[in-house]
Amino acid sequence: MRVFDCCRVCCCKPCVCCPPCPVPPPPLRQLSVTYNPNGGTGAHRDSNLPMCSLYTIKTPTQTGIHRPGFSFISWNIQPDGSGMTYQPGQAIKLMQNLTLYAQWEFTPLVSPRPEIDPVMAGDSTVSGTGSPGCNATVTLPNGAQIEVSVAEDDTWVISVPTGLTLVAGQVISATQTCPGMVESSPATIIVQLRSSHTVTGYVSPLVVDDLGFGPNFLQLFDIIVELRTSFLVPAPPELVTVAVPVDAEGLGLFTFLNVPNGDYVLYIKRPGYLVRSMNVTITAADPDDITLAPPGPDDNGVFNLWSGDVDGSTRVDNSDLIMILEGYGAVYPQPAYGPNKDQNADGVINEDDFQFVYLFGNYTVRDYPGAGDVDFYN
Repeated sequence: MRVFDCCRVCCCKPCVCCPPCPVPPPPLRQLSVTYNPNGGTGAHRDSNLPMCSLYTIKTPTQTGIHRPGFSFISWNIQPDGSGMTYQPGQAIKLMQNLTLYAQWEFTPLVSPRPEIDPVMAGDSTVSGTGSPGCNATVTLPNGAQIEVSVAEDDTWVISVPTGLTLVAGQVISATQTCPGMVESSPATIIVQLRSSHTVTGYVSPLVVDDLGFGPNFLQLFDIIVELRTSFLVPAPPELVTVAVPVDAEGLGLFTFLNVPNGDYVLYIKRPGYLVRSMNVTITAADPDDITLAPPGPDDNGVFNLWSGDVDGSTRVDNSDLIMILEGYGAVYPQPAYGPNKDQNADGVINEDDFQFVYLFGNYTVRDYPGAGDVDFYN
């Protein structure tokens, strides 16, 4: 073997076949590594790499190569993956030009995961957001699955089936499936105890008889409705309703929003009448919407706010008896008749109306008009 050839061959390892080269070896050959996207997009080449130098295989991100809908697996010297395989980060010694072909695995597009709105114990619906045109599948605590389309405003909502009550600590999940995509991973949420509620109910700001006088026998009043923490403690402004509107059935509907859990007194006051009240306890286990039916109606189905306070003085005393006496015998709609005098709303002012003054004023029939007065809170 010639010395020149020996030096050329032994550039990458110690020469054992010949003595040291008497002259410097020729420059080493410059090599390149080419990255082929092999169905993807992008390309990259590293050039002017000395022969026998160490080279680190690049990642697809470093080369700018990618393929939507596919996951990168490895590099290979053959397009079909039948040759030598290389992995990003692998170090090799370059002996020749190298072309590496990206190897891909199909990865279907995954639908975006939906979102679930907070769910409280006792809720009758479960709602959330997603992608319009997609379907959300909600799995309830009992294992039932309900599918719903996502609306154009990105929202979806389902009704909790009859017989199922959501309890704090239960888990609800939801997935989403969009056209041309596989189902998303599930979003989950834990049912929480409710910290506030919407409280609705009704009072009757009317005097309604059941003697057949007809709809003209309706007297409108303004009603003050409050939710108090104590009978003697005024309610905060957001829990006070004044001038309750009246519907066609003679009921005044009221609504309080964001009422915290706790013990309350439903406080009802009609001008000219004393307070009627009822105790209300609201807990975290109660549903969002709580409906109250305040005290009344009587045996005839009439809701009454009777008290014996005929003159509206917040006292039941002789003046109330005198006002009833002044209208005694009057019937609706005679001028002497008045709904405040007609304490039992039977359309006539008579001895039955005196009974309410006796009851609330601690009077008796025997000693009427009596001497004792009783104060009531306004």
